[in-house]
Amino acid sequence: MSRINMGKKAISPLAATIILIAFSVAIGVSVMSIGINLGSRQKTNETTCMADECEAVQLQFYSSASQKYPPVSIKDNQLSALLENNGKKDISKVIVRVVTGSEIQNNMHDWKIRKGELYRASAEVMKNNGSSVQIELVPMIESLNRGLIPCSAKALKYTP
Repeated sequence: MSRINMGKKAISPLAATIILIAFSVAIGVSVMSIGINLGSRQKTNETTCMADECEAVQLQFYSSASQKYPPVSIKDNQLSALLENNGKKDISKVIVRVVTGSEIQNNMHDWKIRKGELYRASAEVMKNNGSSVQIELVPMIESLNRGLIPCSAKALKYTP
């Protein structure tokens, strides 16, 4: 009969299992590290692209010397504004954000304002209970890759 163990020593099954688990964990950590770095780099690029696309947006309140009324007014909880798009992109929608004390009201409006156009905007706003009010108009543009993008850095701010 032949002898199977010819005097050679091998590692025990327990040691082999521990080595395999350590190797698997090391590979998993490496893959996760690479994935996290790629994901954060992609997010940074996406944010930069959004900022680049919003650079072409320029929404402002229209006013002229011959204008009889102010460009923005709030009366009976109704916001009225004459807006002008001086940017290089059409504006698809506008978010009207009204901040009063601790309350924030966000409403999206389908105000399509083409570049170079004036637009008479009207929106209902919440009641002011004697606290200060700030109104922000956040333009939104259509992007080929990402759909509708809010350009918060280009928001118009108005405090009555």
